[in-house]
Amino acid sequence: MSVQAVPLADLRMLAGEAAATRGRLRDLSVELLALDQEAGAAAMRPSLALLSVDLSSFYTELESLVVRVLAFLEGSIALGESSSATAMRMAFVPVDGIRPAILRLETQDAVDELRRFRLFFRQAYAFDLRIENLRPALGPFRRVSELIDEDLERLGAYLSDVIRDRQAPPAARPR
Repeated sequence: MSVQAVPLADLRMLAGEAAATRGRLRDLSVELLALDQEAGAAAMRPSLALLSVDLSSFYTELESLVVRVLAFLEGSIALGESSSATAMRMAFVPVDGIRPAILRLETQDAVDELRRFRLFFRQAYAFDLRIENLRPALGPFRRVSELIDEDLERLGAYLSDVIRDRQAPPAARPR
């Protein structure tokens, strides 16, 4: 599928979703970084719980957007147990003639650490709230959240360019 085959209304909706997700991720980042500043070795359980929920939510928001972008621009994506991990791996790879990479390759390890944390949190974390369990995901979070914000800004600009080009009269379109 090419981006030209995607209906213009769908591209507009996707651009809106990308902008909204970027805003939610920024809000989560601000809260996470503030909580991380407060959380020391003796952090209270409510602070650790909120940090955990926010880290999990950050990854879930990012993954949901990636899945939507892939579905809109590439058609259906594989479903199954590892489909979200597969979709996230695809986000780091540009597809010539269809879309640029959604996320830059240098964030892959940190994004993968967030995915592992979310899995851990969903399965067992509530029983073992300790700051040491959050550090692998929190450690690189400050830098990666800035890079992801830039990546989503770039995605928004790409979608805006595609929309603008599609709305231009045929004679004004780049060849």
